[in-house]
Amino acid sequence: MNMNQLEAFVQIVNLGTFTKASESLFVPQPTLSLRIQQLEKELNIQLFDRHRKNVSLTTAGDLFFIFATNTLQSLENIQSILKESNDAKNATLNIGFPYSYGQIIAGLIPFFLKQMPQVKLSFFQTRSDQAIKAVKNRTQDICITLMEIPDTELAFELIVQQPIQFIVSPSHPLASNSQIELKNLSSESLILFKRNGAIGNIIESTFQQHKIPYRPYIETDNLQIIKSLVQTDQVATLLPQRLVADEILTGQLCAIPVKSNPFNEHKSYLVYSSSNHNNLSILDESVALIKQYFAQTQQQINKLYDFHI
Repeated sequence: MNMNQLEAFVQIVNLGTFTKASESLFVPQPTLSLRIQQLEKELNIQLFDRHRKNVSLTTAGDLFFIFATNTLQSLENIQSILKESNDAKNATLNIGFPYSYGQIIAGLIPFFLKQMPQVKLSFFQTRSDQAIKAVKNRTQDICITLMEIPDTELAFELIVQQPIQFIVSPSHPLASNSQIELKNLSSESLILFKRNGAIGNIIESTFQQHKIPYRPYIETDNLQIIKSLVQTDQVATLLPQRLVADEILTGQLCAIPVKSNPFNEHKSYLVYSSSNHNNLSILDESVALIKQYFAQTQQQINKLYDFHI
């Protein structure tokens, strides 16, 4: 007994005729008939009632049909599992992220690879709109963005939601303040993200809404430049907690809440599309791991700020 014989038998029963089964399997009808004869000889039973005009199963044939169907389904399941396992060994996950998230991604990598060592990771830094476009075009699997757009083809899951705070060095004159008012920031030398980015837009719109003038000392897309200058000079910045968590922990920077928290909260989203993806199990597991990482680190950041503020 072999799989070709079982498949021929099941197709004949499902389609009702030898002719249709022969066409569906791309096998000449004499070959199909020979397979059934060999199967019946090996089993020493008659599967079809050949005295009837239409295809009809004998009592033994009915029982054997259940066995054959289950066997073919089990084989299909095994093949699917083996293929998925092989795909996982050779899988590469392409992840896009904002320029400001380099340090965060550096922490994500060992966490991810500890759970899924078989997956190769490939990262690229870009603007949020470009990252979203890449996921939609299937050139990237997942991206972390600072914006959400309406798109029925993509899933947007909120993974970060934090207030923007006043960040200074420990030697700054305001470092010991428990909070600061928004209007007082207009006189500060601020090093900020450029206004065409998500965080820069939040800051600019807040000052405009409250009709408070402000003039950034420096505007840049580079987070490391912002943090380095704030650490070494009497300048300040406005950033969400997550982007300066390590520096707060090591005492290189201080975070001061802005009174009444006037800024819209900084939000980040995990973006992906499960439709037509090559390996849904890898994608689903990866999404779950990234969400877990951000949830765990957010709890750590919350404890850190409770202690330092």
